[in-house]
Amino acid sequence: FEKQVSSTERAWFLDTLEEYRAGQLPLSACTSIVSSWAVRFENEHLGSQLYLNPFPRDLMEISDSGKGRGGG
Repeated sequence: FEKQVSSTERAWFLDTLEEYRAGQLPLSACTSIVSSWAVRFENEHLGSQLYLNPFPRDLMEISDSGKGRGGG
């Protein structure tokens, strides 16, 4: 997507990646950005990668923060 995304989008992704590396964000923050680009630019090959969608959504567990999800 290097030539398709704006410099602002690229900077946002790189900032998100650095926050992930620092342990401040979950990996899903980064993969969500890449997934959105796969949809936006209709890149079916990338969108179908198991790395971005490792298992069925029915098996996913929401555990990023738990805030505001009625759990406590």
